[in-house]
Amino acid sequence: MRELDSQYSLAGPRVTSQRVSAAETIVLDLESERYYTLNETGTRIWDCLAEGSSLDNLAKQIADEFRVPKPMVSSDMVEMLDDLVSAGLLESATQPQRR
Repeated sequence: MRELDSQYSLAGPRVTSQRVSAAETIVLDLESERYYTLNETGTRIWDCLAEGSSLDNLAKQIADEFRVPKPMVSSDMVEMLDDLVSAGLLESATQPQRR
């Protein structure tokens, strides 16, 4: 499992996203023509990545907001990020880029 300090980036021009409400974002892989729906928390994480913001700071904000331990939030975030990397929607500095 990766750590939050790993570098993640959006998977370039073949992935596009559109916020459809305050609590939902649709992410489309243009090559595979598969789409994914992100809930409110997933949307916040996606926006954080798009802006280049600190995932660690976001984990702290979410932990404070929901009054849950930060390690739990961090673990859940890493799991989601790993899923997005596996789906080819994100690239990780620790994983070879998908072509």
